[in-house]
Amino acid sequence: MDPFHEVKALACESMIAFCHNHTEMLLHFTEPLGRSLTSCLTHNHAKLRIAGLRAILAVLHCGTWKHNFEVLQILMAWQDPNKVPVKAFYESVTNVNYMSTLSFDRHPAVRRFWFETLAHILLTLTDKVDLEPYLFPYLLTGLCDENEEIALEVFWLIEKCGELYESEHETDLRKTKQYGFDYGWTYQGRAFCPFPLQGVWAGGDRYRHVRRIAAHGPDLMGERELGQHVLRDKDAADQEADTCEDGDDADVLPLPERDYAWPELRDLEVRRAMPRPRL
Repeated sequence: MDPFHEVKALACESMIAFCHNHTEMLLHFTEPLGRSLTSCLTHNHAKLRIAGLRAILAVLHCGTWKHNFEVLQILMAWQDPNKVPVKAFYESVTNVNYMSTLSFDRHPAVRRFWFETLAHILLTLTDKVDLEPYLFPYLLTGLCDENEEIALEVFWLIEKCGELYESEHETDLRKTKQYGFDYGWTYQGRAFCPFPLQGVWAGGDRYRHVRRIAAHGPDLMGERELGQHVLRDKDAADQEADTCEDGDDADVLPLPERDYAWPELRDLEVRRAMPRPRL
């Protein structure tokens, strides 16, 4: 709670080391530790907001299967409708949704690291099963980010989460594919989503926002001009030609080098076009 930003940064680094060295001892202190870090998530300095995210993830390693959801309740500004604090009867009470604030942060580096942190939690945390329904909506928000590079990276982060899901539920998925059963989210085959996401992230003019060019379903009524139909195909042909000339890495979007990035995501490859689906 110190007002000086360097003291806050030092406190975050100290808390990270403290949580990693005394994980078992801090089980019942997870909630107060997480609550104390909320002031860093709304600080004016972007570096301090990033340091607060790193400290919160260290705190989540202490409350596995016990208090992690309580930390998420604080970050989501969730409140039990059957419980009203006494203070609310006498004065107004404001709860801040820190997760929504970080999803629309004014600094692109903070938004990029926030979405990477969500994917890191979904990939590495032991009790990620309890947190998935609350974290995935915020991760999906990154697909609509105003920065196209961040939106593309979030798409590949979701792809990485899908690969982990396939490895963990290989038996069930194999039976569903082999016997031709409809997935639960399809409502018995009445809903569908073409691969991948109607081609939103695989086409369009590469120098414009892909959502404004290719985020459309099939033009069954012929309402669009012919020139708008060939943008995606022309761009895909150009990318295929570049790949043949320059190699397989010609389509890879380089990520910025950062010393605070998660080491588990350093091998992430962000491509402008989706490769062939895995059969």
